[in-house]
Amino acid sequence: MHITLSYRLYTSHSIYTELAYAGYIAELARRLHPNILHAHFAYPEGWASYVALRSLGSEIPFLVTLHGYDILIEPRIGYGIRLKRHHDSIARKVLNEAAAIIVASRAVYEETKRLISDHVEKLHLIPMA
Repeated sequence: MHITLSYRLYTSHSIYTELAYAGYIAELARRLHPNILHAHFAYPEGWASYVALRSLGSEIPFLVTLHGYDILIEPRIGYGIRLKRHHDSIARKVLNEAAAIIVASRAVYEETKRLISDHVEKLHLIPMA
């Protein structure tokens, strides 16, 4: 079974909502016994998936699909969650822990490749993924 996470459960990004989202994912994983967990966006879905699987002590691999806002930054216009240091470190942790990373554009591919230079083999460009 494959669980895909892309639904925005909440809009506030606080430690409490992150943990609540991770708890929800952990409960789904306990009930459904998936073979893989697929998160859309490094944050919050990727982070919540990572926290959930760690809390379960699970070896279920998770993959993340990146769409742009979670990886790309443009400081002049305030674009990208990684402009906040906290979110940047979370995104980097998710990228390092994911079994595979799918990106939908060349720009996202190049930035992700720069961030995970030691693990490029798990990075896959699938246009319009």
